[in-house]
Amino acid sequence: MKNSYTITESHFRGIPSIDVGEAAFTYEDLYELIGNRQFMTTFILKPGPKSSERFGETVTGVISYPKGQIEEIEQMLKKDKELNRSLVKIDASEFNLTQVQLDDLKYDGLLIADIHSICFIPLKKELEYINAGHNPPILYKTVSKKLFFLKEGCVGMGMLEEIPIVKKGHIKLKETTKLLCYTDGLVELMDAK
Repeated sequence: MKNSYTITESHFRGIPSIDVGEAAFTYEDLYELIGNRQFMTTFILKPGPKSSERFGETVTGVISYPKGQIEEIEQMLKKDKELNRSLVKIDASEFNLTQVQLDDLKYDGLLIADIHSICFIPLKKELEYINAGHNPPILYKTVSKKLFFLKEGCVGMGMLEEIPIVKKGHIKLKETTKLLCYTDGLVELMDAK
């Protein structure tokens, strides 16, 4: 990395996260920290500059790259070339921003100099779960078209004074997946008779 940063582990809404700050960010360092793995990131903006006036105190999303740009960046970094980019484009997931603001972040970008610190959740690409006696959620792997019923867990919550055994389920997420959760109203549905 070009600069030195203070990196601390913390919890963001109960989820383990990484906080990075106390230095001027560069495009190369943002790419190395979060960009090439597409981590969902909260960008905490410096108070005062135009970016915070335009988008608020924080922006949450993933760094966005035009098609083919990741390969170009990788080649430049291998050759130790300066990227000299002052903006980072972000595909934001902010409900409090207008569509114009979301488009500005995605297509024009955010000034890197206006970023005070970042907080991201490192992706393990593994799902850990405990089913507490509910109908098992269904995990669907969209590429291999395989279904997995997530059954590992324990007896229903509140059924016993003490839960005798709790099993935690693990499943690797190596491809795009969808998770279907449903209530017992679906499986106990009666027909017309």
